[in-house]
Amino acid sequence: METIANIKQSGKWLVVTCQSCGRSTQFPPPCIPPKLLDELPVALAAAHFRCTRCRGKQLESSSLDPGRLNNQRTPRRHH
Repeated sequence: METIANIKQSGKWLVVTCQSCGRSTQFPPPCIPPKLLDELPVALAAAHFRCTRCRGKQLESSSLDPGRLNNQRTPRRHH
C-alpha cells in the first residue's frame, strides 16, 4: 500500500482528480498539504479535498512519477 511518506521519499507527485467534472490537481512533494499525514494511504488522500471547480467531493487520488510529465506543462497548484 503506497502512503504519503512513500511518495514524498520517492519524489512522486500526489494527483487528485474530480470524478464529477474531471479537474485534476498535482502536488509535488514539497507542496503536499501538511494535513495529509505520512502514514495515510495515497488512495485515501482524496477524502481530504473538495473540487474547486464544481465543489464536488467525488475525488480520486493517486501518485504520478514526475518523469512522465516531460511533455506537459508544469501544473499549477490549486487549493
